Amino acid sequence: MDATVAVAAVREVGPGTVAIEFETPDGFEAEPGQFVKLSGTVGGEEYSRFYTLSSPGVEETFEVTVGVDPEEA
Repeated sequence: MDATVAVAAVREVGPGTVAIEFETPDGFEAEPGQFVKLSGTVGGEEYSRFYTLSSPGVEETFEVTVGVDPEEA
């Protein structure tokens, strides 16, 4: 499924680690532990990464937890 999603919230959950909450698009179904491919453009370059869902459900929002590499930030 390809969809455009909006960021609902970002919060720090540990040193160099953030939880990013996204609004769930219509028709999206998943279980905790499944992965999603997220893509975005930063500085004119397209990036894609796979992330494991860390939220308990995906009814209204879904969450991934991301470690921030200080050398790539």
